[in-house]
Amino acid sequence: MSRSDVKSTAFPHHPRYYDSGHLTFAVDGYLYQLPVRRLKESKYFQEMLDDEHLGGSGEGKSDEDPIALGSITTFEMESFVDVLDARIFDKEGKREWKQLAAALHLSTMWEFEQVRARLIKDMSLIIDNGGIDPLDRIEVSIQCRVSDWLYPAYQELCDRTEPLTTEEAKRLGMDRLAAVYRVDSTVYSIPLRLASQHLVDLTKAADPNKPLGGSLDDPLPLKQVSRHEMESFLKVMNASWIDGKPGLGGVSWARALYAATTLEFQPCRTRIIAELEHTVRKLDALPMFELAVRCQVGEWRSWAFQKLCERSESLNADEGRILGVEITMTICGIREKLARRARSPCQGIGSGPNWWPMKNVLGCTCVACSYVLALIKAEKPLTLDN
Repeated sequence: MSRSDVKSTAFPHHPRYYDSGHLTFAVDGYLYQLPVRRLKESKYFQEMLDDEHLGGSGEGKSDEDPIALGSITTFEMESFVDVLDARIFDKEGKREWKQLAAALHLSTMWEFEQVRARLIKDMSLIIDNGGIDPLDRIEVSIQCRVSDWLYPAYQELCDRTEPLTTEEAKRLGMDRLAAVYRVDSTVYSIPLRLASQHLVDLTKAADPNKPLGGSLDDPLPLKQVSRHEMESFLKVMNASWIDGKPGLGGVSWARALYAATTLEFQPCRTRIIAELEHTVRKLDALPMFELAVRCQVGEWRSWAFQKLCERSESLNADEGRILGVEITMTICGIREKLARRARSPCQGIGSGPNWWPMKNVLGCTCVACSYVLALIKAEKPLTLDN
């Protein structure tokens, strides 16, 4: 194509690389120019560019009429622009954590999703290599909404041997320091906004004017919960939607359930019960009974009694000692009633089509199983009221 042909041809504008316009911003006493093409990557600035007021005025189009951006510093702006302009072949040295954190703050606030995702990836690698103070990670994770960094940083603070200094306590702030708990000589921190009402009440039990748990020097002792139980529970409580379900074994889930029950974290307890249900169904009657009693799950307790009432083997002396005289006698009475009555086989009726071919399923709602459960629930020694 000749030069004359180029001049006479009306080429369309390239959607990404034609627009070379800039907008001028005023930040902390300095002027900055950012290309409109890059600003369109931000939901925040896209709305600004689409605004009729901006489009019809000279705001941002000259040094005399810049767009003022308040509540951010020169350091933050420089750090963000450096990242925005960075090229893969740049020979500049590695950026410090503070620079990356400042850039992440603005990319989060202005909704530069691609820039934010890349910063989180690079900063996660830095964290994995060690050397970043847990307090720095906590501050950035909260400010920039990166939940993956938060719990490991709290855990690192709890695991270290030296106590928090006064300066560190100030940096954490009372909202995150107000619920610090000591379990088996280990200190755990739970944000006050996440604490159950039971825990909040415990902090005020001794002296409402000077609640416990407000500092590492004055933690709230929780003697009824072990360290392993507390750690399993915290893994469940702090699991984010992004992280997904924590990879715990059956024993750890049971520990988490006991802590959630004891500390009265009801929504968390409900989720753990649903998670454990499949595992509990496979337990023998006595382990199921002991877990149900310890964690106060009435349905599991009924299932354990159903197993004991329906099985062909009679109760032995060891089981009698664990269950107690009253419960043992009541179960024996139900077993006699069932032995004298012609009973239809279990039909495996439950919630959903997959239940139909299954027989002797705990929680089944067929006539035969419902009859047994009705006998159990009618006996006071076999209910949670006992």
